[in-house]
Amino acid sequence: MAKLFDISVPTASTNLKVNAKQKTEITYTVSNLSGRSVRGRMVLKPDDPPVKNKWVTVAEESEKDFGESSTFQFKVAINMPANATPGKYTFRLDAVNANIPDEGDSGPAIGLEVVGAQAGSPPKWIFPVVAVVLLLVVGTVAWLLLKPAGVTDTKAHDDPAVVTKTKVHGDPAVDVEKLVGRWLDAFLKGRTDDVVASASEPFYLGKKVLLTKADLRKEYEAERQIKGASWLTMEIQGMTVKTVREFQGTQYDLSKDRTFNDINLSLDDSAAVVRTKLGAMIIPVRRAGDGYEILGLWD
Repeated sequence: MAKLFDISVPTASTNLKVNAKQKTEITYTVSNLSGRSVRGRMVLKPDDPPVKNKWVTVAEESEKDFGESSTFQFKVAINMPANATPGKYTFRLDAVNANIPDEGDSGPAIGLEVVGAQAGSPPKWIFPVVAVVLLLVVGTVAWLLLKPAGVTDTKAHDDPAVVTKTKVHGDPAVDVEKLVGRWLDAFLKGRTDDVVASASEPFYLGKKVLLTKADLRKEYEAERQIKGASWLTMEIQGMTVKTVREFQGTQYDLSKDRTFNDINLSLDDSAAVVRTKLGAMIIPVRRAGDGYEILGLWD
């Protein structure tokens, strides 16, 4: 049977490497070879895994009226989720007669390799943090070995908030950075009790305002089921702590967010901007009694 359509892509697009959460697109050129007018429809091969998982879609109008020798371009969008499984895949775009779907031609197979997060060099701020942690460990061990008989450790080991609770000691930026660092570690590693312990009511997560800690626990567990694997590979590159007021006019301006009043956020509250390879997260924090509490997470 004579070919109805010719389907081509640039050579550079025949084998692609993408990361989780990456977006890109491919431009196909489709020409009518039949010598007659025909309505062409672009369809992705449905049993290819990238198509079944909805990583790959036809980005715009999928049908065109081809003249006797018409040529059109079609875009295919690639939108990788955060939990995409690394591996090698293929997908294919076909062009068929919209009125007679069995009549048409297959496009070239496109190789799609999903690669894991690449390991980078440790951020500079990690070295002083490690040094401080080592000093604390050495000091604690020395105290335990040398403490007088009868002296007991009064730390509340049965308090679920002990990992994330931070009291006011002096510089608010330092206190907030410590709290956000410990809370985010608990968040990424799936420690639900620690995540909830330092959270405010209401709390913002997953594009929702959650009114109670019970709501937060339920939403966090649902998010963890979907994104937990990718959280474990997330690399923190740095953190900046300022007041919400100081971030006004920047890309991290929470005062323009529609939820600003819903979570009782004020311009004098603090906000930590945490930078990762995949983008930035904003975590607002405010004073609560003799400590601080987390108000939400924007990513």
